[in-house]
Amino acid sequence: MIGVEPTATHRWESDAAPILKVGPPGHLGRLTLRRETSMSLRPEISGFSLDTMFALLGCGDDALASQLVEEFDASVSFQDPTLRDRAHAILRRAVHERPRWADLDVEDELHVFAALTLAKHGQTHLQTGSHVWKMPTFWDFILQNHEQIPKPGRKYLSTFTKGRGVFARNIKTEWSFYGYLARPELQELLAATREFQAEPAHRGPEFMHGFADELVEWLGMIESNEKDLWFFCY
Repeated sequence: MIGVEPTATHRWESDAAPILKVGPPGHLGRLTLRRETSMSLRPEISGFSLDTMFALLGCGDDALASQLVEEFDASVSFQDPTLRDRAHAILRRAVHERPRWADLDVEDELHVFAALTLAKHGQTHLQTGSHVWKMPTFWDFILQNHEQIPKPGRKYLSTFTKGRGVFARNIKTEWSFYGYLARPELQELLAATREFQAEPAHRGPEFMHGFADELVEWLGMIESNEKDLWFFCY
């Protein structure tokens, strides 16, 4: 499982307060963080095939659905078996009914880990090493520089603040979330960040401790390998 140890146990408490709140879709300016609990969040940015993942959706293959359930159980465990059953139902529905689903407005944590199972099934991700950074640095970069990053590529930065769902348009969770960019979208974001870095003050170790340099390197690595981008925050 990308970024999560196979033996990890994930618990979700219904009375826990959200650690990340964002504005309406496409809005980056109002991002409120509970810093005391968000400091350990890390970004996992990798290259993968969006077509391979999307081919699983709505294919109607019962054997595939059972395999996805097994892969999910090998990566995530629950103290409450009803959560496991709900996650299984999400995966089986995805195989038999192509999302997005009209009756689902917002994804929760179970959808996030179901999506992660779909994203890693049948393919090996190209790792970038982004997990050595923490998400507050990523969010600070976006908040402080969003208006200076050229259009239209900068709109894709919302993938790293509010996520991008497979099953529904919006994601609201207590902890992890995810997103993805097709290669043409990745190319637009890469072009925008490279143009931003044309200004000498926007590159080097003195600017954001070198984070911007590494972000452009990750995006370029994925694009040059002709892959789509997968993002998972954990």
